[in-house]
Amino acid sequence: MKTSVLEVEDLYVHYFTDTGVVRAVDGASLEVDRGELVALVGESGSGKTTLAYAIMRLVPPPGRIVKGRIILGGIEVLELPEEDIRKLRWKKVSMIFQGAMNSLNPVMRVGDQIVEVLLYHEAIDDIEEGRKRARELFRLVGLDPERIDSYPHELSGGQKQRVVIAMALALNPDLVIADEPTTGLDVTTQAKIMDTIREIQREIGISVLLITHDLPLVAEVADRVYVMYAGKIVETSDVEKIFYKPRHPYTRGLIGAVPSHIGPKKKLVALPGEPPDLRYPPPGCRFHPRCSLAMPICREKEPPLSSRDPRDYVSCWLYRPREAGEND
Repeated sequence: MKTSVLEVEDLYVHYFTDTGVVRAVDGASLEVDRGELVALVGESGSGKTTLAYAIMRLVPPPGRIVKGRIILGGIEVLELPEEDIRKLRWKKVSMIFQGAMNSLNPVMRVGDQIVEVLLYHEAIDDIEEGRKRARELFRLVGLDPERIDSYPHELSGGQKQRVVIAMALALNPDLVIADEPTTGLDVTTQAKIMDTIREIQREIGISVLLITHDLPLVAEVADRVYVMYAGKIVETSDVEKIFYKPRHPYTRGLIGAVPSHIGPKKKLVALPGEPPDLRYPPPGCRFHPRCSLAMPICREKEPPLSSRDPRDYVSCWLYRPREAGEND
C-alpha cells in the first residue's frame, strides 16, 4: 500500500508587487509517495520553483502563501510556527537548490558546512563526529572523503553539486526536492549527477521531487509526472502514459518540441506564443491563447479535472465529456 510523504492540496502562492498580484501558483495539488521519484515539469516561469519554496516555507517577499494545505509526513506545514519549521527542514524535507556555487558559502570548507547543519539540528555530539558523517556522505555521493577540507572554488561544478546533494542527505530526510539539479553542468556530468541521485534514492528509499524542464531526463528517471503551466497543474499520470499518450495540448507541445534519440527523425514543432503574464492571466483555460485545439468554452470557463484520481487526470475541455461519465 502506498504511503504519501508529501501532499499539497489546492495551494495558492501569490507575489504582491507594485504593478499587480502575480499568481505564481494558483490552486496546485500534488502527491509524492514514499520511495518515489516524481517530476514536476513545465516552461520557465510556470511556478515550479515557487511551489518548491512553498513546501519548504521559504517563499521570499513579496510572495505569500495565500491558502491551501501542505502535509509532510502527516504534519501540517503551514500551521507550524517558524521555529518548528526550521527544525523540520533538512530532517523531514531538504532541497538541492539551483546552482551549487550559490548554495555553498565560498569562505567555508565544504565539510564544515555539512557539520554546521548537523550541529544546528543536534544530530551529533561533537565536531569530529560530524566530520566522520561528512566523510560517509561524500562516499555516498561518489566524492573522495578527504575533499571535506576543500573550499568550493577548489571543486569542479559536478563536485560542488555532489556536495550540495550530500548536504541535502545529511539528516536522512523523507523527501528531497531537487530543483534543476543539473543546471549549468555539461551533458556527461548531468548524467552522472542524476545517476547518483537515482542510485541513492533506490538505495536508502528516500522520496524525490524533481523540478526540471529536461523532458528526456524525466523519461529516464521519473515514476510519475506533473505538468505545470501558468501556475496550474494541467496533467498528471505515470511517466509512460505522459510520454506515450499525452492528453493535454500543452503536454503534447512540450514533448513535440524535444528531439528523439531513437527511431526515425521527426519534425520538431515549437509551441507558439509565450506564457501569459501571471498578473493578468487569460480567462478560461490559461493555455487557450497558444492552443490550436481551443474551443469557445476554453476562452470562457476554466476546465475541470477529468478524473477524481489525484494521480491521473487532465485539466482540459477536450477530455471532460468522455471521462466525466466514467467517474460519476
